[in-house]
Amino acid sequence: MKRPHNSLPASQFRRKNGQQSSCENCRRSKLACDHVIPHCGRCVRLKRTTTCVYLLSPLTKSSAACTTKRPALATRPISKPTRPSGASFSSPCTSTLSASSTAELEAGMRDWQSETSRDGPSGGLPERCSEITSWESIFNEFNIQIEPDTTQKDTAVESCSAKWKEPVLMQHAITALTQIPARALCDGLLEHAVKYPDFGCHEPFLLLLHDSWWENFESFLEDSTCLLQNLELIVEQLWTNTASRSTGSLPSDSGEWLQFWTGANTTWDSLAYLLSAYGSACASLPSSHPLIVDYDKGQVCRDLGKGIKACLVICEAHETSSVNLVNAHAGMVLLQNSYDGNDSKHNYTNIAFLTRLVINMGLHLGPIHACFLQTQLEHKAFHRAFAMDKSIATSGGRPPQLTRRFNQCPLPLDLSDEQLLLSGAELDLALGLLDADGWSTGECSHPVSYLRALSKLGHHREEILELTLGPSAGLLVDLQSDIVNRLQATYKGLPQRLQYTPDLHLRLAPFDFLNVVFLHLEYHKNIFLLYRLSRAVPLSQNQPLLSSAKAIINVMTMLHTHRDSLGEMFLFFPWAVMFYGTPAAAILAIELLVRPRCLPATMTTTSAAEIQPRSEIIQELSIFISCLKSIPTTEGNHAPCRRVARRLRKILDQILESPGSTVSSTTTPSMATPATNATTPITDIDWQVFSTGPCDPDYTQWLDSSTWVDIAAAPLDLGIDDFGLNNACFAEPDYSGSKDKGAAGSGRTGFHY
Repeated sequence: MKRPHNSLPASQFRRKNGQQSSCENCRRSKLACDHVIPHCGRCVRLKRTTTCVYLLSPLTKSSAACTTKRPALATRPISKPTRPSGASFSSPCTSTLSASSTAELEAGMRDWQSETSRDGPSGGLPERCSEITSWESIFNEFNIQIEPDTTQKDTAVESCSAKWKEPVLMQHAITALTQIPARALCDGLLEHAVKYPDFGCHEPFLLLLHDSWWENFESFLEDSTCLLQNLELIVEQLWTNTASRSTGSLPSDSGEWLQFWTGANTTWDSLAYLLSAYGSACASLPSSHPLIVDYDKGQVCRDLGKGIKACLVICEAHETSSVNLVNAHAGMVLLQNSYDGNDSKHNYTNIAFLTRLVINMGLHLGPIHACFLQTQLEHKAFHRAFAMDKSIATSGGRPPQLTRRFNQCPLPLDLSDEQLLLSGAELDLALGLLDADGWSTGECSHPVSYLRALSKLGHHREEILELTLGPSAGLLVDLQSDIVNRLQATYKGLPQRLQYTPDLHLRLAPFDFLNVVFLHLEYHKNIFLLYRLSRAVPLSQNQPLLSSAKAIINVMTMLHTHRDSLGEMFLFFPWAVMFYGTPAAAILAIELLVRPRCLPATMTTTSAAEIQPRSEIIQELSIFISCLKSIPTTEGNHAPCRRVARRLRKILDQILESPGSTVSSTTTPSMATPATNATTPITDIDWQVFSTGPCDPDYTQWLDSSTWVDIAAAPLDLGIDDFGLNNACFAEPDYSGSKDKGAAGSGRTGFHY
């Protein structure tokens, strides 16, 4: 953004050689300065106006700054395209700058140093810590003075008052505003977003942002007579608000911080965050939900996605960095995943943009601000991006982009959204209820509770992903044991309310129930991925892999039986089926294929007891196939789920076919591949290997007795207790033979095949 030099006066300060003095930021950074007052163009662009000051004797002091902050934006509805008071380039420092005394500047320097030590990153990190490895940092460290190249002009500085009228940016702005749904739909989506929040949501902020947005701009958006003129007013207002934001001028009070981003002070990144909340809520609802039954769910999600992308482009033109922008990026990833599927190639690209934004903001360093709310929201935003990066890296088969090795950000505290707004003694009281690790000592879980646990498990996931590129098979056994021990210690070290038990659905709300199940699946997914690396171990002997796969399938079938009560969290189910269930089902199906029809006589009793019964696995896979087929066509994962269902059905058909039915007349015993031993590693699957006769010639003798058809003679045992699920998950079986009752028993409370 290039600012015209004829619009603002230049600094009159001169050095001894007659050249104009640079501001302190440019002088200390050894960069060219355009000498514009009150703030040079580079400092305006980099959001460092609070420390941009010209000194009479710049080399006599180490640093100085003007501590007077610009007034906050007025929270009033817009009436005409006028610049808010806080967006002006003027400052109280302007009129007094030339008359500032050395004593005043020294006092300002001391105040600025105390403020930056409080607001900057923890641990005494330098202001330009992100450039500690750059070449200029060496000169800064040894205080080497280099004359700036005044012949090069900063072409990136431009007047904000005119840039918003550029055709390209104006088109993006109009796109963002025209993709906002009607208020009635937005009200319903917001209610759902608050009821089932994502990990980056702050309920008071989101409610205030929604209410103040429609209060200030609803009349402009719904007036169809002069819509374009109204949109231009909104565009200029949002553009001005976004351009006026500065990190140093953020308020320290939580209430003022909320007002700073809402109402007439709404910025493009705030709008992007609001649209992402609408989009996440819409994506999580099934198409048959009363709120969106009259709409095309896929089209609504795509429209909101267009609006979010337009806001992100505008924010990139502004070079805006805020916690709202991070949450908007994360919401965009989830939204696109809902209508493109988790195997979309765009996921890895989107998470790369999110990672770049997080690193540029320095969130990985765990910054501490004067505003407690802002600090906690930034910590939540980082760990949300950290956890998402691990999931997308796993599903895409690529290395994670936000590594734990540079992570210094502490976990967000286990506090509710309302507690984050407290201050003083009330905040101290809330902090006193936390244990030494930051966990709440109460029985209630908050969304941030699950985020904390998910981030802890994400550290182990990254270690497991690194193993795919590193150690040999000999070292892998030791590493597996070490990682599993630490993983179990992490999971068992979580509060008891976050650990999974089979009867959770009886005592937890759907939101808490799903998140606890989510953590349970993540735990077993880590074990599953870790032991998938043991390719030298025969599949039938890889009990940790088979046990984790069976645990995952058990949870997925349990979720399938409770899909009615979890309908408003529908987004989780298709994703969990594809991300967790599909790999586990594939392992169990292949294990059935390579397992011989009768166990070898040399197998010990202990080894035989560890093998899962064939009937149980077939039953679980059959139920899981119905899970795959229940994914509606409006979901992004619909096509891959149907493909997996077809493949699993073919495997079950192959297993359940009568022995010898697939053997041709020319097949001889010598033609069968001998790789059917349970101790043989998997090399290739020959579909004709398993079409051999029964191992026991008397395997049909149990049919000679007629007692097995007499239901009254012996109680019928369906094996539900051994299935590993709670009895409440199943409908009561009906053996009366009534057609009406049978039809009623096949409702959505039972299994569907």
